[in-house]
Parts: sequence; structure tokens; C-alpha cells
Amino acid sequence: YNRGGFRADIIIPAGESRCDLTVGDVYAISPFNNFWMVYELTGEELARQIESAYLQGNFGDQMSGLTYTYINHGTKDQPDIEVVSITLSDGTEVDIHDSQTLYRVCTSSFSATLPGSVFEGKEPLYPLAEAPLDNLTLILFLRQEARDNEGYIAVDTSLRGTCIQGEVPNPPV
Repeated sequence: YNRGGFRADIIIPAGESRCDLTVGDVYAISPFNNFWMVYELTGEELARQIESAYLQGNFGDQMSGLTYTYINHGTKDQPDIEVVSITLSDGTEVDIHDSQTLYRVCTSSFSATLPGSVFEGKEPLYPLAEAPLDNLTLILFLRQEARDNEGYIAVDTSLRGTCIQGEVPNPPV
């Protein structure tokens, strides 16, 4: 997902461990009605996607389901990112030089259709007419999560990318 697609924050007051979340909050957070698109990327393309997101946040600089390490050959303000490893959340190590093995990736229709995106020229696995809306899907997921967990929705704030050499770059705009 791209950072610009998120338009509001959920703020839990200091000293509190929970807050109420409404459907209106979800639409404030994600108001654009983007579609979730599923593609297949090679390990090489997945690494390129992550690298590109540091230069252009609209390509999708918010992610889950993986962690990665990288080197910044540039500066904090003008990064030159090289992804050196990717590990999926199930422990699978992705070969970032592999141009054969395919990994399923879900991204927003906005990020997928930008010129220069790693998705450019690729066909999604499912047609746009069958793709779910991001905010509606999020509402359904959060409702189910709350039902399954006595009203509690877990929040994952885990670090996705770790810089192992060079300056940590400023967030892309």
C-alpha cells in the first residue's frame, strides 16, 4: 500500500491500550475506493519493488507479510537502496536474484497502475471487476477480527525494513 493512501491516523490516548474504531474512521483512513489487485512477482521483481518504494512512495511503501534488509548507497535525502535479503512471514527466504520463482503480491490499484511501477505491463491474476475495494475489505476484516477476539483488534507495528549499511533514508513523499 502507499503511504499517501492513508489519510487519517488512529490515535490511542496515552495510558490507554484501546480505543473505539468506527466505519467512519475506516473511510477517513482510506477514502479512495482503491481495489486490491493480486499479481505474481519474481524474487528479483519483489526486491525492485521495495527499492522503488524508497524513491517513489506511491509505488507502495507500506507492506506486511515480509521483512527485508537493505543497504543505502546514497544519502539520507537521496537514497540509493539495494535490497540484500527478503524473508516472508512464514520464514521463506526469497532469492532476490531469482527471475523464475513467483510470489503472490497484493497491492492497491493506484500503486499498481503508476507508470514505472514493477507492476506496469503485468496482468493481475483476477480482473478488476472481481477485485475487492480496500476500505470495504478492511471494514469486513476488522469486524471479523473484533468478533473473534472479544472486541480486540491486534495491531502489528513490527519493523519491515532494516538498514544494514549507510544512512536510514527519509520517508519517500
